[in-house]
Amino acid sequence: MKRLKLVPFAAALLISGLYTASLRDLPLGALYDILMNLRPSVEAPADLVVIDTSGEASPALSSDDAIRILLVLSAMESPLAVFQTNVHLPDESQSFSSAERTQVVQKEFSRIQKNITNLFDGIRLGSVRPQDAQRYVQDVNALVEESKNRLLLTIAESGTTRDLELEKARSLFHRVILCDDLVWGASAGSALEVWGGQAVYSKVDRDADGGLRRMYPVRDLPNKRLIHAGMALLINSIGGDAKIDRTETGLQIGTDQEQYVLPLDSQGRLLLHRPESYKTISIKDILAYQEQEKKLYEALKEMERSGYFIHLDALQYPTTLYEYAQSLEMEVLDSPLPDRLRQWREARQAFYRAATDFLQGPAEKTILAGYEGLLKTESLQEGGKERIASLKELASQSFSWARKAHGELMDLKTQLESVLQGGYCIIGPASGDAEATVSLLSTILSRSFIHPGKPLYLFLASTAIIVLLYIATAVFSPLWFFVFSVILAILGFLITAGLFVIGGYWYAPLLLVTVVLGTAILYEAEQVLYLIYMRRHQELALKYRMSPPAFKAVVHHIPLKDLASVPTPLDIQEAEALILCVRHASFFGDGPASPLQAFAQDVKRFRQTSADLIKQYGGTILWMDGEVLFAAFGFPPRNSVPAWNPAKEALEAGRSIVSAFPDEPVTVGMDYGPAAFYFDVLSGYSALGRVSIHARVLSGLAGRYQVRLLCTEAALNFLQAGIDEPLGHNRIDILVDKQEGRDIAFFAIPYNGRSGS
Repeated sequence: MKRLKLVPFAAALLISGLYTASLRDLPLGALYDILMNLRPSVEAPADLVVIDTSGEASPALSSDDAIRILLVLSAMESPLAVFQTNVHLPDESQSFSSAERTQVVQKEFSRIQKNITNLFDGIRLGSVRPQDAQRYVQDVNALVEESKNRLLLTIAESGTTRDLELEKARSLFHRVILCDDLVWGASAGSALEVWGGQAVYSKVDRDADGGLRRMYPVRDLPNKRLIHAGMALLINSIGGDAKIDRTETGLQIGTDQEQYVLPLDSQGRLLLHRPESYKTISIKDILAYQEQEKKLYEALKEMERSGYFIHLDALQYPTTLYEYAQSLEMEVLDSPLPDRLRQWREARQAFYRAATDFLQGPAEKTILAGYEGLLKTESLQEGGKERIASLKELASQSFSWARKAHGELMDLKTQLESVLQGGYCIIGPASGDAEATVSLLSTILSRSFIHPGKPLYLFLASTAIIVLLYIATAVFSPLWFFVFSVILAILGFLITAGLFVIGGYWYAPLLLVTVVLGTAILYEAEQVLYLIYMRRHQELALKYRMSPPAFKAVVHHIPLKDLASVPTPLDIQEAEALILCVRHASFFGDGPASPLQAFAQDVKRFRQTSADLIKQYGGTILWMDGEVLFAAFGFPPRNSVPAWNPAKEALEAGRSIVSAFPDEPVTVGMDYGPAAFYFDVLSGYSALGRVSIHARVLSGLAGRYQVRLLCTEAALNFLQAGIDEPLGHNRIDILVDKQEGRDIAFFAIPYNGRSGS
């Protein structure tokens, strides 16, 4: 049965081997995220900023918004932009925004209205003669047809115009990284941009639970190599002739002066260390910035119409400077030369300075003071003061509204400049692929790499642990073995978790814990099943051969420390025990003298009484053979019951048996020594050896010597050692054992106050 002890450990080793063999890489999960939080935090690059588009109704970005973003980035002098979202041109029916459509329609219909009004005014005033009216009507119809054609042409060409404007904005900003797996304008489905000789991709695969824990920095396809957008940005930041090479340990990036070696898993993925925070700004803030700029211009334009710029040089009007900057913007879009780009930026700054100087300067006080002076004039006509007071109030409100618009604009401008100026911009949803780019760059630039462990190493560690657990079964009982396994699992978890938190080596701590506890549970389950099996066999062999307390002492105190080495009743067990043989001499002969039923009843009574007395004193019934009954004291051993004294119990049992049959030829023979015990369902327990023979012979000789209780010298010494007072005995004779070649003295033991007769 000792071989069964290997079964749970062999099974655990097999399962562990099959599982690790099925793994290409060790799994990640929630524990990876928890332990990652214990690692030193990683800071995102200070010059990296995400323009979050996740607040938009559509996941894609319109070409208008993309153009506006690129214009703002150009104005803010951002060095690079990565688009990680689709950029769509509007449908033909949606080529213009609502405001633009309204503007075009109003412009054309105002022309039509003007032509019709002029015609009727000419007729009414008499400048158009009745005979010429038909020609003028034909001219008006021709003008209406021209307006209709212009509207249709504008709508038809709007898609091409928007795509052209998008490319102009991209050329203006110049350093734009596009991705092969995203849409850019008219290049739907293939926005391939070769960056540093590599095709760029954006979309990353997340884990099954949606977590972003690893990604491919580079994907080698049969016909091309794809690098992630973050890698393209990294190559740009490194500069020079940065190269990407695969090595045995991972991926090597950089130049001769600066190198990054990325440890990859077997599939070429990098384990990411996500930063706690990074710079981000909503696209709504950028669009709001441009809208606020227009609001300020409109407020200033209204002030210009009201004559509030009268004290300014016409060329230094804020509105003039804004219009000049807008005209330069159109020119630089058409021809993005460095000098024009510089002039455009300077013109924008001049507009901001002029607006600030005007709104924060003395202009308002001067204008209001002028109105105050007019109000003090006595020569005003009736209603003049009310008119002037109204104009004064209007001027004050105009300055107030303009200052409010200016303040909000400057707040947005300051906010955007602090983030975008000199910042590498990633345009896309912050919770999408843009997050992967930030994590990739943060991991590489901080050199906070996670080294993915190999499943083979984990299997070797599991094998060593399983061997250690097998050795521990020889030291600990099943209960303490499980406690040891739990402690070992905790130590294994702490070691592997520490390797990850401190050293950056990922070896999936839960897998090691599973191996330890799984092996322990398999072993414990086997021990439980084996214990049930042993108790079942012990019950079959001993339940009716021992008293209930003695049986419980044996069954419930099976040594669990090395259960596999505990013999079963079917196993041959050699042990030293006192063998007691009870004989009823009247049952020996050719047949019963009394009727058969009465004879059987006497035999039954003899056996039952003798068996009950033997069990009462803790003995074990072995077998019955005709007129004799065998029992053992000291087998099975009851080491768990220190108070049990088999010698004393055997002596009392022998005396009680002969006393129970005072008028019947019942004799008892006893010997002590080694015997081989085993159980057989057909014959019961057998005790093989000279001890059983001696006990049987002595039970037969007792009647010849007119005594009831005989024992050998070995049995006498055993009985004497088990009682406190001297044991009375009479030497009877010598038993010659020819097989052993020795003489064995035997003695009569007194019982019930008698000398043994």
